[in-house]
Amino acid sequence: MWSKFFAPKNFGRRNITLIFIIIVIVAISFLNSCDEIEIKVEIDPALEDEVKKSIEDFFSGIFSNSDDNSENDNIEFEDDTEESKSINEAGTEWTEESKSINEVGIEWTEEDQIQYDRLNSKKAKAFKKKVTNSKKDYKKAEEKDDLFEMNKARYEAVKARQDVYDYEYKDTYDYTYGENFLVFLGVHRVPPWLGGAPRHACIVIMVSSDFNFGNEPFINSEYSGYFENPEYGGKVSYATIGAGEKDNKIYGFLRSNINREPNDIDLSIKKEMMNLNISDPITINNLFIFESRYSKNVTTEPYKMIPFKSDSHNSNSFTHGLLDVANVAHTKPKWNLPGWDQPIPPEMFKEVEP
Repeated sequence: MWSKFFAPKNFGRRNITLIFIIIVIVAISFLNSCDEIEIKVEIDPALEDEVKKSIEDFFSGIFSNSDDNSENDNIEFEDDTEESKSINEAGTEWTEESKSINEVGIEWTEEDQIQYDRLNSKKAKAFKKKVTNSKKDYKKAEEKDDLFEMNKARYEAVKARQDVYDYEYKDTYDYTYGENFLVFLGVHRVPPWLGGAPRHACIVIMVSSDFNFGNEPFINSEYSGYFENPEYGGKVSYATIGAGEKDNKIYGFLRSNINREPNDIDLSIKKEMMNLNISDPITINNLFIFESRYSKNVTTEPYKMIPFKSDSHNSNSFTHGLLDVANVAHTKPKWNLPGWDQPIPPEMFKEVEP
């Protein structure tokens, strides 16, 4: 049999290719079975320190762009801005001017450079990449006036500094842009892991950590307990208003909730966070008031996951109806939102006499 296989007339290119593939597979299997390969080299003791340093520098350069940062391996660091150059020229003193730029959170500052210089090569490069990438992400979000993504980019720079500074880095940035609160229309997939799935919309209300409930103009202090979800290292806390089937089934009754778990309160799965530009705290009070009225008075409204009829409703119907009754100006998100065009009617949010 084998003599026939290796006979010149049968031993063609396909057989040679097959044997080559088998050899490669065997070689790869052998290398994968080796935990490590030890190479011993005798070094002149007088040169030992110098050789060790050369080896460390060599491998530091190889592994400084680890898999964790592979997507940014070809990043080009932007030149210092004129503003940051002027600070660099002023020396290493941590001035009020440099603090103000640091509050912006996206510029590479003199203090960043000081910390960079004291780190080993691998950590220093990773640190600068994170800060530089944060600046790029911020600029992209700023072009779209996307406050949520702008905040995310700023906080990434903050975390990068907190990870490497040799003292406690204090985040002084105002994530509410001087307003003390921000209100978003948040959108995520249902279920969150399914690509192309329909979207669910809810309302996300953020307040600064030092927000004083009860002051004029105010958000009613009775709602302060709703803001139990910290974000940006506790610089803000937030509450959500949304709705769904009360037992998370595909049919049943449509019930509203504050801080619905697990998805409404999970900001990491949001595909869009549309700023609703609410500047009056009374409007936030009204959102909570109308939600409470619906929750107390409407207990048997049928829930349809995909409402085909004009008089059937789902979670998106509730959110749209709540925004309407609270007189919150909004536009329809770009995503597939079943039920959005069939909002809950205003009468379902009216106060019912006992």
